[in-house]
Amino acid sequence: MFGNRMYLYAEYRDVTPLIQSNPIVMKGLRVGKISDMFLDQERGLVITELQFDEAISIPKHAKATIIKTNMLGAGAMEITYSDSITSQDFYQTGDTIPGNKKKDLFDQVENVVGSGGSDLIS
Repeated sequence: MFGNRMYLYAEYRDVTPLIQSNPIVMKGLRVGKISDMFLDQERGLVITELQFDEAISIPKHAKATIIKTNMLGAGAMEITYSDSITSQDFYQTGDTIPGNKKKDLFDQVENVVGSGGSDLIS
């Protein structure tokens, strides 16, 4: 039914700036899209479903990082991992990959403004 597509899940406290259908990239190449997002109210987490265009080898030490792709705040999911793959242990369809959110310059400025500048002093 799904062909060679692969699906993984990632959990986050906040998914800003993601929307359904945002791209998933690895090493700058589009490899899939965000196919679904839903709220797990019991745990206070947003679960994202990652749909890869084909089954690819993603090592178990990889992370799914939310990034902003431009100054207007458009989002994407970036799969990141070190280039040295020492194990043959890879994610399989249905697994949950650790989620991460990359802070950009605007997030850092927002933190400084919100703290009244005390973040600069410490």
